[in-house]
Amino acid sequence: MRCQWLNSRREKLVCAAAALSLLALSTACDGAGDGEVAERGGAAAAGGGEASPSNEPDSSLPDASQLLAESVEALGGADKFEAMKSYYSEAEVDMGSLGVKGTAKMWWKGGDFYGETLLPGFGNTRMGGHGGEIWSEDPINGMRVVTGKEADQTAWSTSVCLPCEWERFFKSATTIAVKQAEGRELAEVELRTKGDHAVVFEIDLKTKLPHAQRFDQVSPLGKMPVRITFEDYRSEGGLTLSYKQTVNAKLTKFSSTITRFDMNVPIDDQRFTKPGAANTVDMAKPDSIATPVEKTAPVEKTAPASTKGDASAGSKKQKP
Repeated sequence: MRCQWLNSRREKLVCAAAALSLLALSTACDGAGDGEVAERGGAAAAGGGEASPSNEPDSSLPDASQLLAESVEALGGADKFEAMKSYYSEAEVDMGSLGVKGTAKMWWKGGDFYGETLLPGFGNTRMGGHGGEIWSEDPINGMRVVTGKEADQTAWSTSVCLPCEWERFFKSATTIAVKQAEGRELAEVELRTKGDHAVVFEIDLKTKLPHAQRFDQVSPLGKMPVRITFEDYRSEGGLTLSYKQTVNAKLTKFSSTITRFDMNVPIDDQRFTKPGAANTVDMAKPDSIATPVEKTAPVEKTAPASTKGDASAGSKKQKP
């Protein structure tokens, strides 16, 4: 079902909120990844989401740990990522079939993060994490604590280099297939959590750069198969970074394009503090979702920054 076919305001907002939550994970094709799995590979995840629990690793396939290590080197090396203590980014968001374009900003420092997205007609969405606690605010649910599988997904999606620290979030890495797709030879590496949730990481065997990842995102509409492709790689401060992510979530297809990325900028720790009281909402249970309101919650205003090296708002330089 496409979002533009939904009739009620509540259904449209639920659809938009589910899509907006994916902006934090982006971290693009409908359904499963394009192309057929090569004969020497195992079965890929059905429907573009999580793979089924893997059996013993196929010895004919590339070693998963080695592939991830090679991907780290292709991205610039573990030492370069370790040297990144903070970053500030801005992006343009195009919601595709929803006919809406907006902006997104992200602050990250030592694992803590704060992001905000403004989409005209849908209001503001914010998400943050501090000391392991993750919260979110959107026009439907208001302020809430993110828990369970959704919190796990948000945690690994905000890693600055998932191949660098996959062992922090996942219990195992297994190469499940090698396929030809989109003119590339891609290895599919399944990363599985202790809770037995999985994300399939697609690595270009020629460049060793991450090409895509897919998983089942928890949403009020049930499990939502998602595929995110990484495009437009550029060199920045010795790192090779994807400046465009395209998200296909069946409900909608949208893209996020980075327009600014500043590394190792000063960020005030207060930026990551959870604002106000938070309700606990289980995104897998629609009954726990509040009735939508016309007026969105107040969102911290940030004026456009004037210089690349300054992640603060306004003409006067101050801490972001």
